[in-house]
Amino acid sequence: MILVVTGSDAPFIRRLAPDGAATLPVPADVLTYTLEEWDAIRRRDDRFGRTMRDEVVWVVGEPPAP
Repeated sequence: MILVVTGSDAPFIRRLAPDGAATLPVPADVLTYTLEEWDAIRRRDDRFGRTMRDEVVWVVGEPPAP
């Protein structure tokens, strides 16, 4: 699961999943990116960047504008 937040002062590795993630019906890793980080990932021309552009399915809210 990927969460995109407006901003955060915490480094990526220290951003914790929200409390509600523990109640998901299946185990899930939660990666929390800032909007700035997410934009940078989507601009990358490597496999990870292409996968994030092409395969992410938004389940809550609208995708951030490119």
